[in-house]
Amino acid sequence: MGLFRTLANKALQPFNYMLVKAGDQDRIASGTGYKYATRLNARLLPQLGYTVRRGAFAGARILNPRAAGPSPEHACKVLGQYELELHPALLAGLARRPGAFINVGMADGYYIACLKHLAPALPAIGYEINPASTALAEVTLEGIAGVEMRGGVTAESLTADLARHPDALLLVDIEGYERVLLDIPAGEMARASLVIELHDDLEPNITDRLTRHLAATHEVTILRQQGRDPFALEELDALPSYEKFLLLCEFRGPVQTWLQAVPKS
Repeated sequence: MGLFRTLANKALQPFNYMLVKAGDQDRIASGTGYKYATRLNARLLPQLGYTVRRGAFAGARILNPRAAGPSPEHACKVLGQYELELHPALLAGLARRPGAFINVGMADGYYIACLKHLAPALPAIGYEINPASTALAEVTLEGIAGVEMRGGVTAESLTADLARHPDALLLVDIEGYERVLLDIPAGEMARASLVIELHDDLEPNITDRLTRHLAATHEVTILRQQGRDPFALEELDALPSYEKFLLLCEFRGPVQTWLQAVPKS
């Protein structure tokens, strides 16, 4: 089948058709949607702008005009819809007046920009192993004081951070490597507020393992991905319905969950 598919694709190329494996269809469809969303965000950038317009982080500048262009999630972020499930947890953590915000897996610096907008004096530490993402974060966070950027996280580095800032607010999104938290004694995290993106598909049973690990020191809640209503956003009124929904798509699997851990003491 491999040779046949290769020869057939060459023959079909002038007509912009191709044969794919059945298992590749979802991946190709997702990639096509992602590219379309990127182009759509670039088209709407003059209208939507560079700062959050709605919601908990309204007013935060999340894209530097010097950046190459917006991400596929830019409109979702600008309209206050991106990871909406986490906003109450992050605001609650901020209300505890943490000594620092530690973003493990900061990507382009979006959450650091948002929380520094709400609490400019709050020290922020951003871990990111991807050099391209770090470069984006440097542009996003240009001119924002009190931000320390680092590479990959380890249990030792996080333990040292918590020794300096025991009541820190931690946001962790590292694609299965959240298991690193299991290597930190729960007592070392007892005063910290945590919001952790869970990836049981990459790290089996990590939800249960982290829940048990934190049970003695924290009240644990599992947050579940919810739907969005693009028709409630007047900024999208002029768009066809499929573009409205695509702009609020976060390109996830079937259902995303997060763990919120609030200190008991």
